[in-house]
Amino acid sequence: IIKHSNLTEILKKHSITNILSTEYISAGLHAWSQSQRITLLGIPFRMQINFENKLWFDTFMQKHNLPKPRSSVYTSGNNVFPLPYPVVIQDAESEGGEGTFFVHSQQDIDTLLGEALLTRNKPYMIREFIDAPAYGITLFISLSTIAISSVRVQCVVKEPDTRRDIFIGLQWIPSP
Repeated sequence: IIKHSNLTEILKKHSITNILSTEYISAGLHAWSQSQRITLLGIPFRMQINFENKLWFDTFMQKHNLPKPRSSVYTSGNNVFPLPYPVVIQDAESEGGEGTFFVHSQQDIDTLLGEALLTRNKPYMIREFIDAPAYGITLFISLSTIAISSVRVQCVVKEPDTRRDIFIGLQWIPSP
């Protein structure tokens, strides 16, 4: 949208040099803002990247004694698996449901490697699979306000061909 719009022209015409972003700042938006000398106001991009990185975030949770499922780093293609099945394997740098796999056996891992959904010799976050609904909220914190979103539930569907569980993201739960 930015590439094929006149947003930059309009911002410059009105001497706008700052944009308040209440949403996730993507790598593309970050690069665009730097190239246009526009300051994005919000969570610093580097901090967003850290919190989205599953390996970094797991270390953060552990360091601050926050509750989390048992977890470990797993290098795909390695025959030593540090947690009992079933587990959730996550690409450290994935977003949303992309790069999240529910694994019940070594055969599942071999299939993911064979389909190039996992990359050999790459570190992945593996977490204990907890058979319960997964919920999430979003927090917005400023100097004067703390806003909490409605509760969301993580949704999973069965892939038609393989019957493999596919994480499809978060869905809002209707208010009572």
